Amino acid sequence: MGKVHSMRNIWVSLALALFGTMAVAAEDGSLIVVELYTSEGCASCPPADKLLAELSKRDDVLALALHVDYWDYLGWKDIFSIAKFTDRQEYYNMVLGSKYRLVTPQMIFQGQSYVAGARPKKVAAQMESLEQQVDKVDLKVKKQGRDFSVSINPIGADMPMADVFIVQYKPNVVTQVKSGENRGKTLNHTNIVTSWERVGSWDGERDWKISTSLAEGVYAAVIVQVEHSGPILAARKLQ
Repeated sequence: MGKVHSMRNIWVSLALALFGTMAVAAEDGSLIVVELYTSEGCASCPPADKLLAELSKRDDVLALALHVDYWDYLGWKDIFSIAKFTDRQEYYNMVLGSKYRLVTPQMIFQGQSYVAGARPKKVAAQMESLEQQVDKVDLKVKKQGRDFSVSINPIGADMPMADVFIVQYKPNVVTQVKSGENRGKTLNHTNIVTSWERVGSWDGERDWKISTSLAEGVYAAVIVQVEHSGPILAARKLQ
């Protein structure tokens, strides 16, 4: 038990040193989007899940866990895995010029860069490089009850075309893994994505608007991303 507590203390100290206790979001609610490609069937993924949990504590970060399905045939079926998340990760790696086709765990930062494996120092370096970035579009969310109005307006000229996504996720989930590489482990998940749906396309020029609604208790965000898995231009939480 002493060794377990010692390792836990080391982890906490490292996390606080790298990420801070709680960063403050910009006044407009702008967010850095971090996508973790992970799986319950992957023995090297739990440390990355912990990194994502630490990042999720920051007010200026939208930390999302996308569970891929290519581990599902190796002893444990991850009930959160979705095939199109595998496709999204594979396309990212092609666009970003990664040496990997598919690898877990892997974090994608703002659709611009990646870190493969659970590497706190590299993750911290990526976050530091993004903290001074500003939104590339004027993205606003207005809430009235369970209804939301989302608008996009260009900030400058020559803006690229972009996809608009609504992402739904579960903030906290605990799973008992009964087989596979993580057999016997209790896994604590943060912000598991359950739905990533394209709701429209923005032409980069004209003002754009959409209305949507969420069921009670649903956590969601809107993400504006250059088409074909390009850089993320802006993101906002809806709940």
